[in-house]
Amino acid sequence: MSNVQDSVPAGIEKGEKETSTPDNASCHVVPFHGTVHELGNVVDPVLNAKTLLVNEAINEIGWTGFHLKLCCLTGFGYAADSLVAFLQSVAASQAYLEIGNGGYPTGSTMALYTGLLFGALFWGFSADVIGRKIAFNTTLFIAAIATVISGAGPNWVGFCVFVAFLGFGAGGNLVLDPTVMLEFVPAKQQWVITAMAGWWGIGQASAGFIAWGYYSRPEWSCTAETESCTWQNNKGWRLVMFTGGALMFVMSALRIVIIRLPETPKYLVASGKEDELVAMLQNLATTYRRPCSLTVDALRACGTTDISQQSGRPAALKGLGKSLVGHVRGLFSTKKLALSTSLIWLSWTLIGLGYPLFFLYLPSLLSSRLPDYSPTFTETWRDYTITNICAIFGPLIAAGLAEVRLLGRRYTMVIGAIITAIFFFCYTIIKTPAQNLAISSCIAVCINLYYGTLYAYTAEVFPSAHRTTGNGIAVALNRIMGLISAVIAVTADTTTVTPLYISAALFLVLAVISVILPFEPYGHIFRSRLCMIAMTSVKSKCQSLSWTKGEFFISTDPTLFPIPRLTEIFDSAEFYWAKSISPDAFREALTNSLSFGIYENTPSNETPSENKLVGIARCVTDYVTFAYLTDVWVDPALQGKGLGSWLICCIREALDTMPQLRRTILMTGNWERSVPFYEKLLDMRLMETKRGEGLAVMERKGKGHPCYGQEGTGYN
Repeated sequence: MSNVQDSVPAGIEKGEKETSTPDNASCHVVPFHGTVHELGNVVDPVLNAKTLLVNEAINEIGWTGFHLKLCCLTGFGYAADSLVAFLQSVAASQAYLEIGNGGYPTGSTMALYTGLLFGALFWGFSADVIGRKIAFNTTLFIAAIATVISGAGPNWVGFCVFVAFLGFGAGGNLVLDPTVMLEFVPAKQQWVITAMAGWWGIGQASAGFIAWGYYSRPEWSCTAETESCTWQNNKGWRLVMFTGGALMFVMSALRIVIIRLPETPKYLVASGKEDELVAMLQNLATTYRRPCSLTVDALRACGTTDISQQSGRPAALKGLGKSLVGHVRGLFSTKKLALSTSLIWLSWTLIGLGYPLFFLYLPSLLSSRLPDYSPTFTETWRDYTITNICAIFGPLIAAGLAEVRLLGRRYTMVIGAIITAIFFFCYTIIKTPAQNLAISSCIAVCINLYYGTLYAYTAEVFPSAHRTTGNGIAVALNRIMGLISAVIAVTADTTTVTPLYISAALFLVLAVISVILPFEPYGHIFRSRLCMIAMTSVKSKCQSLSWTKGEFFISTDPTLFPIPRLTEIFDSAEFYWAKSISPDAFREALTNSLSFGIYENTPSNETPSENKLVGIARCVTDYVTFAYLTDVWVDPALQGKGLGSWLICCIREALDTMPQLRRTILMTGNWERSVPFYEKLLDMRLMETKRGEGLAVMERKGKGHPCYGQEGTGYN
């Protein structure tokens, strides 16, 4: 296909003025960005372009003292999540002796998981609607207050109610904290997200130290044989809750005092708050004397996303249900992303069952393997603390393995899941308390190796606009399994070791799932796949546009072109600048460019041969920065009906959906008709100063051009 443009332009025809535009035409363009209610339909290329600019700015600023402080403060959320779970577990049995009064023995466990479930959903979804900052600053405070009040519980129902509230407050931490850190951290330090799960072990170990300190005092803990169990002789569990609540209150205060967390960059860019975003990053760069070249104009040059147009608290709160559906659909916007979302949620579900199942049946296993072992309170909580100190090292090991090129995040999870399953099986051969402690410690390391990587992986692969929604649902599924395990603890036979093998098998399944996960966040592999998804989406959307005008319609679908008719057109005398090529070459050229076809009839026809091709145009483009317009032609028998002007207007609409397009060029030898035509309808400008000589080379600057909106040719 020739470089020379059409000689009989599909332009100023009989009965048309130079400035005419298509009239009596209805234009239907397949949505390019999608609204907040239609996020499942597309991967927004504008949002992707803006996110890349923000990522470049964050990398330009690099790691600072702010990131170090944020790493610790977000780690508090991990610690609090494990702390509340273990506080409840170490306090529940003693609380039941004092205030149970025949209540449901595992009621506090069910209350905790119910609170964690609703907390994960509420904080996860709300953080995508109103931002991360509010949730980050309030969740720990709610958990702290509820923990202290539960420690003063006068009865079992009251205790369980406030345990549910502390679960609700803490339930958003695993959803928010990796997200907040991820959305600030430079790419080179992204391994920190995996290592942060070490705080989970710190929270567990803190609970162990607290319990060890109070339960080692026999006068503060009654037993089942104690005649009267009261606050005075059973205050240990209350002191555990008071101390844990005070510790979380300190952590919540430090979150506000040490840094005043701004809204995260990825939430701001998804919400269209470019001014606030740039001001925040520029302030961070200035504070730490780092460069930051990001500007508001650079972001706005990418275009406007319909997400940002629809975002904002009032609008979101009015259509809360629709917004939720939109965020969930955004997690399934491509087949690969849908597979990824499904497998991640399945992983969280399976580990939510396999992890507590093991610990649920562990006592009966120990009693059968070590029938004469009766540890004291001190020995119990000593071993518990040692085991959970070991858990800190799992995520730290995972952070190193995840940065190994041949392993990445996925195979790090494979290693953690398989070794965990092996140690589960090893529990069946223990013969001494020392072996019990050693294997328990190994399991704590390996489980947290897997869990820590899963935490980070989940946040890394979900789209930023829907990240906390995806995280929230994942953690909620995990909590549902925790609820089920609490029911099993009461209704099932705990004397069998079969569930131990089931837990081990579930971890083997998790290893298989990790292998087939479609995304690998490590290094350039993940970034290139994201770009490929985004670009595939841009191309697919551009090649599915359509417009109608009376009995005619225009489509960019390359499969609609009837090749025999196209061959006839290229062989015609009017199409003098090119000659026909083979059918396969035609198909290749149409598929690899943005091809416009004008058809007579209606778009309801399914067979290309039923649609008479009466006009064509092609844009050879990379769908990002460059487009070359060529082969514009309208059937001479239909000229004068405005089809040429309509075609050019549709081309302009399609080109305007490319936010980073720098220039569109064309060449034509018709100075008298084509040049004025393209100047009027496509806003083209000549790239040379002499008019009427040789071949006219014309240019139209796009939004991505550095001189967009300015006069001059701007070749660079």
